[in-house]
Amino acid sequence: MITMELETNNRVELIDITDMVQQTVKDSAVQNGICVISTKHTTTSIIVNENEFGLRADILKYLARLVPKGAEYSHDRIDNNADAHLKAVLLV
Repeated sequence: MITMELETNNRVELIDITDMVQQTVKDSAVQNGICVISTKHTTTSIIVNENEFGLRADILKYLARLVPKGAEYSHDRIDNNADAHLKAVLLV
C-alpha cells in the first residue's frame, strides 16, 4: 500500500490528484493490476469528473447551497464541521 498526503489551502476545495496518482503508479513499477484510491478522513471525498474551471465552481456552489455551513447541525456542537461531513457523504 502506498500513502499519499495532500495539503489543502481552503476549508472547502477540489484538488485534482490525477498527475500525482499517475506518477505514483509509474514509480511503483507495477505492470498489471488495479489502482484503488480511498480516503481515511471522514470530511473528504474522492470524485471522478472533468477538471474544468466552471464545473469545479459549480460543484462548490452546489455543495454550499445544499449543505450550508452553520445551519444548526447537531454535530456542530462537537467540532463545528458537520457541513464538511455531510458534503463528503453527498460525494461518495
